Amino acid sequence: MTIKAEGRSLHGLEAALSQSALREVVLFLTTLRVGPAQTLSPSYERQKMFDLVTTEIEWGGRPLKLETGRIARQADGAVLASYGETSVLCTVVGAKSAKPGQDFFPLTVNYQEKAYAAGKIPGGFFKREGRPSEKETLVSRLIDRPIRPLFADGYLCETQVICTVVSHDLDNDPDVVAMIGASAALTLSGLPFLGPIASCRVGYKDGAYILNPRMSDYGDLDLDLVVAGT
Repeated sequence: MTIKAEGRSLHGLEAALSQSALREVVLFLTTLRVGPAQTLSPSYERQKMFDLVTTEIEWGGRPLKLETGRIARQADGAVLASYGETSVLCTVVGAKSAKPGQDFFPLTVNYQEKAYAAGKIPGGFFKREGRPSEKETLVSRLIDRPIRPLFADGYLCETQVICTVVSHDLDNDPDVVAMIGASAALTLSGLPFLGPIASCRVGYKDGAYILNPRMSDYGDLDLDLVVAGT
C-alpha cells in the first residue's frame, strides 16, 4: 500500500523507520525471558512470576519500562508497561485445557481506560464508568489482530488478555504501550505464543518522520500510522 503525504510517497515506510524501531523493541522484549522457566513451553504450564524483574530502554526520546513480578502474580503473565508517565497493566490468563467439542480458539482481548488514570473520578448523575468507548473497542482489536495468528496451531484453550490503563500523562498514547505490554505478558505466560511482537506509531510532519509523536502533535500530523510486527 502506498500512502501520499504532501506529494511524497510513503511506500516502504516500515522499512525506512518502523522496521528498526520494531526490531529494537522486539530485542528488548526478549530480555524479559529470565531463565528456562520463562521460555515458551509446549506443556502450557502456568508460570510463576514471583521474581521482580524490571528492564528499561530509551525509545523515541522517552523511557520504555517493563516490570513484572510486583502486580497480578496469580495471572499466567503480567507486565506493567510504562512509556513516559503513561502506564498500562497487561495480564494474560489461559485455561489449562480446551472445552470438550470446542473447535475454535476463544481469545478475548480487552483494553480498558479508567477515569482515575487521568486523575478524574466520575461524578454528577453518572457516578460509574460507562460502557467501552469507541477507542477502547478499536484498541482491543488493534492488540488482537497481530497476536491472534501467533498462537500455535491446535491451541484451543480459552485465553484472556486484559490491558488496563492505570496512569495517563495525556502526552503519550497508551495504545502502543498496551500492545507492547500485552506481547511481553504473553511471552512470559508460558502459553504457546510464537512472539514477541512490537508496535510503534509513526507520524509525518514538516517533511520528516516522527517515531511515537506526542498526543499534542496529532492534529498537525499528515500521517498517523500504527505498525506492528515480529
